Amino acid sequence: MFYSVPNPKVGILIAFYTNTPNAIATGNGVDLVRYPPLALCHWSDVAFLQWASLSVEGVIPDLKFVARVSISNEHTIAVLQTVLSKLRKEQRAPENRLPTWPGINFPMETEEAKALLGTPNGAGIAWLLAQHKKELGHKTVETVRLWYSKYVGTPNLLFHLKNVEAPGLTDGPTKAASPFALTS
Repeated sequence: MFYSVPNPKVGILIAFYTNTPNAIATGNGVDLVRYPPLALCHWSDVAFLQWASLSVEGVIPDLKFVARVSISNEHTIAVLQTVLSKLRKEQRAPENRLPTWPGINFPMETEEAKALLGTPNGAGIAWLLAQHKKELGHKTVETVRLWYSKYVGTPNLLFHLKNVEAPGLTDGPTKAASPFALTS
């Protein structure tokens, strides 16, 4: 269902496979009325628990990046193709090849970044940040980087996160934030 690899030293969570149980069940003809979906069924929830499990002395590592790699979601791919088509018309992307690493970086203020964050692969990151603000700190997406794998040609997105100063909120996680913190 979900396969993500965390690297707390760098502050990155790399999500490889993120099909929800409901999508898999529906795709395989499972009757969701007869077999109701699981309560823990969204990538954002599982990703948070995986990241939080890396806490040291109750402090969750600072999440700085989320990468969505080898994207296969057809809705996300359609948006990626639209973004690339627009960039090619504006001569900001190569005409006859896909951008490989380091790809194209979009500041969050751009239409392209907003469109990419609004895809199924981007929305999970928005949910992760919104639902776990207390534990992860008040964060927002600063930039979105798009690139294609050099040899297999699959699209990838890297979301660069930043802490946001907000009245009444800490700008980072607190010691009591981890659901895995030991209490005495």
